[in-house]
Amino acid sequence: MKNGAEASGSAPYGHTQWWIFGVLFVVCGGVYAANLGALQIGQHVDDSIYVSVGRALQAGLGYVRYEDPTHPPERQYPPGLPGLIAVVLWASGGRIAALRIIPLVFSLASLFLADAFFRRRLPTAPDGRPVASWRWLLLALFGLNHLVVGYAGMVMTEAPFVCLTLAALVWLDRRDDQQGAKPAAPAPATWLLVMALILAGGCLLRTVGWAVLLAAGVWLWQRRDRRTALIVMALSIALLLPWMLAQHSWTGAWFGSGYQTDITSEAQTQCHPLLRPVESLVLYATTLLPEAVLPFFGTRAQAIADRLSIGFAPRLAGALVCAAMLVGGIAVWRRRPDAATWVFILLGLVLLIWPFRYTRFCLPLVPMALVYLVEGGYFLSPRRTWWVWALAGLALVGFMARDVETAANPPRYDYPDVGALGRFVEVQTPPEATILTALPSAIGLYADRGVMNLCGDKSVDAPAEVVVAEFLERSAGFEPRYVLVFPERPGQPAKIPGFLRYAPFEHEAHDTHLDAHLFRIEP
Repeated sequence: MKNGAEASGSAPYGHTQWWIFGVLFVVCGGVYAANLGALQIGQHVDDSIYVSVGRALQAGLGYVRYEDPTHPPERQYPPGLPGLIAVVLWASGGRIAALRIIPLVFSLASLFLADAFFRRRLPTAPDGRPVASWRWLLLALFGLNHLVVGYAGMVMTEAPFVCLTLAALVWLDRRDDQQGAKPAAPAPATWLLVMALILAGGCLLRTVGWAVLLAAGVWLWQRRDRRTALIVMALSIALLLPWMLAQHSWTGAWFGSGYQTDITSEAQTQCHPLLRPVESLVLYATTLLPEAVLPFFGTRAQAIADRLSIGFAPRLAGALVCAAMLVGGIAVWRRRPDAATWVFILLGLVLLIWPFRYTRFCLPLVPMALVYLVEGGYFLSPRRTWWVWALAGLALVGFMARDVETAANPPRYDYPDVGALGRFVEVQTPPEATILTALPSAIGLYADRGVMNLCGDKSVDAPAEVVVAEFLERSAGFEPRYVLVFPERPGQPAKIPGFLRYAPFEHEAHDTHLDAHLFRIEP
């Protein structure tokens, strides 16, 4: 990896470069637009919570859940995305569909930032010159990645956080250019302020943004730009302090009491807490990270391998891919240490200790993982790189095929139709009704009713009498009350709890298409 001038990272766009970038931008933008409706807003569940809090902010209710008539405070998610949601709702007159503009804009902005990121991190040929053609292939592999495409239309923090992570890395690259041969040269005030705003913005979007903030400080300190590191850290924390103080006053926790509960829970882990990092490392290195970076992994590939009695093959291939990334990352670091490596390491450490494991958690690592994968290929076979090009070409075709398939067969039909459920509730209940159900924030997006969580803070595995007593007490005073039950997946029968067959519950309505049941709670 060369510096900006050597790798053409700082050079302005030429006429041809603008044309190539413009074509990629239009193609990626078209794919994003075609997949905007892959999921209903609310079907992801987490997105409905963000929208709920954003609606409450826009309505002046505070940092609370909007649909719940008790308006409980939101104790987990930071305010970055809900704040953006409130602004868009205000500007659009409350149109929920307009919220897709948020992830779409951030995803398109990420293409500009990813191009600047990749231009400085091109693989080098045996003669030491950067291979300029990789700039466009890396950008296409990022822009058409199935995760990037999917979250370009979801009102979630993934697209904004990836954008701000790339912005932080590009801005740190700019600091390298400013320093040149003078490591002790003071940073301009504009650079300091923009850097602090980017880092603080990432923390306000996702709590894991603190890892990026720490990585930036470590990188600047390692570069002996210690005055800049201290100023950037201090400015960022100063920008975050009001929110931290407010959250601590509400929840007693600096980073959200919900996260404290998560980190101490077993969640998706099966090992002793001390062995959790090892368990997570195996899962991410053999399955989740390869699935995030390349289109050849996932549930379908695993199902095919299982039918062929070679179920180990995808995990073995995933481990080899991550091994190539590791080799590439070491090669990059030995040639020239990079801020992106610190971001990759610290974000990766967070994934190892977190009890929940999802492919989407790897999304901020994708740009760096692509660079390391290509570098690893060039390092392992510097004279015969055709196979690296072939793998990248196949990956690009695979991503495009997955994107087209998602547009043709959107996954929204694999999940409950929360819009139709909301309309069913509105038809069958009076305006003053309160609904208790399993997905309150999602149903509340489409039903102008008070909606509460059926299970509250209790486990769904709690005894029925505990669940009933708890939600009857919690919803007391919000008459008339109803319980909404629907299938977890379309085509499956609704699982109706046994206690709904007895007083004070009375079956009120049934939608045969949705297999949704509405039970009235008698006074």
